[in-house]
Amino acid sequence: MGIRSTAVEINCNLPSFYQLNFLLNPSCLNNRFHYFFVFSQIINLLFFHMKRYDKHIFVCENHRPPDDPRGCCSDKGSVAIRAKMKERIKELGLNSKVRVNSSGCLDSCEFGPSIVVYPEQTWYCSVTLNDVEEIVQSHILKNKPVERLLNKHPKFNRDKNED
Repeated sequence: MGIRSTAVEINCNLPSFYQLNFLLNPSCLNNRFHYFFVFSQIINLLFFHMKRYDKHIFVCENHRPPDDPRGCCSDKGSVAIRAKMKERIKELGLNSKVRVNSSGCLDSCEFGPSIVVYPEQTWYCSVTLNDVEEIVQSHILKNKPVERLLNKHPKFNRDKNED
């Protein structure tokens, strides 16, 4: 019975680690350095390079005093917006790929209710309950942000301003 190497398929975006066949070749495993290297690369892949969610949606639910000129997202309906967004994501069976969270201050209450979607860093403003379905259908399912809801303020579009 001959020595066989064991192939391990890793689903990540690192081209050099699609297959760890060379790492787990039994003829190399008699070297302590090799053991350490194999272990460190597997830990690195498992804990630092594999994302849990494809998209992460943060809905501002910040509270400010009633006399604050910027207002606050929670007084503008963001709690209901987050609840409806979570409900739709769950109904569509996306809750293992898309996470909807309440957020503290996103520093955009004057534009609120505010939502930011990662990893794209897409900032939405003045979102209403009626806009939730459009965001889910267009942005979350088809990766096409809802243009009319995008926050156009320069501080939320730094990449575009640096060009």
